[in-house]
Amino acid sequence: MTPSDPDRPLAISYLRFSTPEQEKGDSYRRQVQAAEDYAAKHGLELTEDLSFEDRGVSAYRGTNASTGDLKRLRRMVEDGLVPQGTFLLVENLDRLSRAAPRKAFSQLNSLIDAGLRVVTLVDGQVFDEESMDGMEGTTRLLMAVLTMVRANEESRTKSQRLAAANEAKRKAAYAASSPSEIKRLTKLAPPWLTANPETDRAGPEGWIINEEKAEAVRRVFELGRQRKGKEAVAAILNEESLPTLRGGKQWHPSYVQRLWNSPAVIGTHTPHRVEVSEGGRKTRTPEAPIEGYFPAIISPELWADVQAARALAKPRGATAKAPVQNPLAGIGKCGRCGSTVTRVQKGKRSRPSLVCTAAKQGRCEGPYTSVKVEAIETALAQQAQYVVANAPLGEGTEALEAQLEGLKATIEGSEDRAVSLAVEVATAATPAKRQALRDAEATVVDLKSQAAALEAEIVQSATATVKGRMAALERVLWREEGEAPATPEQLSEALQRACEAVVVDWDRKALLLKWRQGGESKIVWGM
Repeated sequence: MTPSDPDRPLAISYLRFSTPEQEKGDSYRRQVQAAEDYAAKHGLELTEDLSFEDRGVSAYRGTNASTGDLKRLRRMVEDGLVPQGTFLLVENLDRLSRAAPRKAFSQLNSLIDAGLRVVTLVDGQVFDEESMDGMEGTTRLLMAVLTMVRANEESRTKSQRLAAANEAKRKAAYAASSPSEIKRLTKLAPPWLTANPETDRAGPEGWIINEEKAEAVRRVFELGRQRKGKEAVAAILNEESLPTLRGGKQWHPSYVQRLWNSPAVIGTHTPHRVEVSEGGRKTRTPEAPIEGYFPAIISPELWADVQAARALAKPRGATAKAPVQNPLAGIGKCGRCGSTVTRVQKGKRSRPSLVCTAAKQGRCEGPYTSVKVEAIETALAQQAQYVVANAPLGEGTEALEAQLEGLKATIEGSEDRAVSLAVEVATAATPAKRQALRDAEATVVDLKSQAAALEAEIVQSATATVKGRMAALERVLWREEGEAPATPEQLSEALQRACEAVVVDWDRKALLLKWRQGGESKIVWGM
């Protein structure tokens, strides 16, 4: 790209703001106007061919640099599509990054090394190779670093305040004696509900039910109670022209399953704690559910019936009366992409195989691969006794559970201290208080890590129920001489009772049985 007027240097602008609300305010207009004014005043040609904007994107977590328009800008600069000496106009350095100063400065430096001249419109400062490497380079460098320190500290403080406020809301919700006393944690709700503008409370009075959408949800559960699979339910809903919940053109099996998994239909809300790593990766951890937070749109009895039906569901799609012919039906997952494993047969004379559903459509992360159903059934039968005998079983959990309860009480006390310190820092920050807050937060993180490890250990410890489940699986898989082999339907039901998933490892020609009590075992079909 070159300027249409060779006598006028080229300029491009980069605009960013963190929240959608800022777009409705003055942030966008102000940044655009400042870029136009600077270009006009200094004789620059502000090109309209390229537009770099990150609207509603955070620079604190580095989202704009990892996935946003700033990444696109940097790639074009690296590829030589933006000429050397081009002016990059930004309102302030914090529009580029609010990350830790070291990372923020590295990002600025990479733009300068690529030949850009970065201009901060708020003060007219120019950051380029000449100014950064010249006599005033040290002063300019310190100015940039101090700006980045301030921006990062502001974002960190805001993040801590928001986390503390959300934590206080959740604690108040758990302490409430009735749903009507719970203050809404957020206005976000399932698609069949909207927040009642006349109150800030949760419970039945805090939400307005969209009856048309609620009826569609009830129909999903009624069909689920009849033990129809998600594919069959989606087909019926589309045939009946029932409205989708989020404005889509048709119902999809995945959304039917999501509804069956959502306790929001019986009024239960499960808050999630969101933690963001330094790389910007978000981790959502479910917390204790809050019953009565939403108005229930189905009865607890219907919910329980559907969960029981699904525990032994025979996923058969539209042909609900046909027998199950896939031994991994409802449980098999592709080891490459996690998609469902399905049964295919090309002609009546060919032997049926199992394949990844995504691979059939060219969407799997690996090549199209298949395995004969006969090979899977033979491997299950031949290796059943060894696999079940050596599956992880563990021992009692009473001592571990008592230890976990004590640890949870310690976590609660540590969180209370962190919240108090966050309030103190928000009102009168001092270096000592900031350090105390960081130490308290680190303690909470460490305690929660210990709790997570204990919970995992409890899950992995066996009970009499687990042992009974494993014995039942062995009875189905292992057949005495002369006894008829297990049918695909029997195999599917037995595996569903004992396993969370059976992962098909195409490359190693193996099945990985992910046990419900934790751990996994391997069955090889390529022996």
